[in-house]
Amino acid sequence: MITDYMELIEKIWSLNRVHVSDDTLMALRHTKELYQGSELLSYPTGARFGALGSWEIPPKWSVNHARLCTLSGRTVVDFNDYPLRLYSYSPSFEGTVKRAQLLQHITTDPDHPNAIPFHFRNQYRHWDCEWGFCLSQHELDNLTEDEYQVEISTQFSDSQLTQLEYVKKGHSEESYLLLGHFDHPAQCNDGLTGCIVANEVIRRLQGKDTYYTYRALNSIEIIGSVAYCDTQPIETILEALFIAAPGCDSDMAYQQSSQPNNSLIDQVVGHLFEYRNEPNICTPFRELWGNDEVAFETPGVDIRCGLLARHPLPGYHTSLDNFSSILPDKIEESIEFVLRIVDVVENNYQVKSKYRGLPCFSHPSIDLYIDFYNLNATKLSDEELFRDLTGEEVDYVRSHPQLCHNLMNQISPLLTDGDSHTLLNIAKRTKLPFFFVRNYLSRLAEKSLIEFSR
Repeated sequence: MITDYMELIEKIWSLNRVHVSDDTLMALRHTKELYQGSELLSYPTGARFGALGSWEIPPKWSVNHARLCTLSGRTVVDFNDYPLRLYSYSPSFEGTVKRAQLLQHITTDPDHPNAIPFHFRNQYRHWDCEWGFCLSQHELDNLTEDEYQVEISTQFSDSQLTQLEYVKKGHSEESYLLLGHFDHPAQCNDGLTGCIVANEVIRRLQGKDTYYTYRALNSIEIIGSVAYCDTQPIETILEALFIAAPGCDSDMAYQQSSQPNNSLIDQVVGHLFEYRNEPNICTPFRELWGNDEVAFETPGVDIRCGLLARHPLPGYHTSLDNFSSILPDKIEESIEFVLRIVDVVENNYQVKSKYRGLPCFSHPSIDLYIDFYNLNATKLSDEELFRDLTGEEVDYVRSHPQLCHNLMNQISPLLTDGDSHTLLNIAKRTKLPFFFVRNYLSRLAEKSLIEFSR
């Protein structure tokens, strides 16, 4: 029985998780075992999705054996040693080939001369596959013989492409989608750990009272997301967030959706990044990485999809992206950051004034004036003002007490003439952390000066 996500990753990361394979299905079943209540979604070989039905579910790919040998019988490459050794979805081929011909069917990564690369393109062109092997650059440099023996025996058969969905239901059917891609054989941070973060967020939300519904999708890259959009009730999905490489030793980064002004998640992440002491980078759409966001940012689907990642990913698409490259503390930090995004989304109420004229916030009948000259002496307690703030956010407020003056000066003008603003909008306007603004305005609501609504 798998009991935690690191145990799960260790069990399944090295499996041959191509688009459709027995190993992929096995890995998904292990994942479902840990995340009780998740469901498998399946689509049959040959089913077509997307524009003009141009995304076709591929057949199952099975490998009987695959070896590259010298004519004297020395094994150069054996698929059984490592799944990256063979091109994914390689067709069968057997024969003696000249070195020049063999080199046309070998892929290396010269930037990482000791690493074995991941050759993935056949999966997206399964109707026109090529055979081949992946070697390190050093191994290729040692291929000096004139001829080699190739033995590749694979099978293609009708089956089902399978992925996993894990849902935390809220009071509303409106939902936010968290996703990563589950495929990529013998890769950890590229795909798998992103799925784990999404799943852990859903698991940790279970049992909590949420207004919105939250979904995690462990997708088969792009084609699985296209199929999901064609078969699921996506009209309830407000926005999506792709999660990539959360376990590697790099800075947190965010890639905006195609319409950042119309994306709540884009605005939430940008706001939260303001108060992190760690380095952050933020880029426009598709300028950091390319993943499943294109399946959602397309006509007829039209779901804004940002990307939260750690960047760069050392050893991207190579054997360097292995279990030893995962840092559990980075995964936990990513989980907590996504949960914080959820907290802001859940608390981002509309704010509307209920008063006429200017309140005297310092009058005993209200007694909610923040003394920005002496924040420590304010009558509002630390527990009231700093509830749910991170240590970094508390330090920021204490080191910028003049910003509380902005809040006191701007709250009434912001709510003039019955205008309605979100808490996030007010936090951004006053340059104060979201939960500080939420905590203060909650006291105004208790005095019936303002009201919150969805």
